[in-house]
Amino acid sequence: MTQTYAHSPKPFSGPISFILNGDKLTVDSGRKVHEVQLGAVDTVRMTFEPGRLAQRAFRTKVILSDGKSFTFSSEN
Repeated sequence: MTQTYAHSPKPFSGPISFILNGDKLTVDSGRKVHEVQLGAVDTVRMTFEPGRLAQRAFRTKVILSDGKSFTFSSEN
């Protein structure tokens, strides 16, 4: 079963799509596409980072077992 979630991290940016299909997560930002086997995920860290324009800003960093990582943010 495939589940899809999309959101726009900033008011004037394109959406980021998250597609969960079995044991694989696909993150599509429009510029880059990351495909991650869920078994390879070592750490997921979500931090709160308030900014000047956004009262609530969250940054999520996914670290894989081979040391590679990717980050995406959400500002509301």
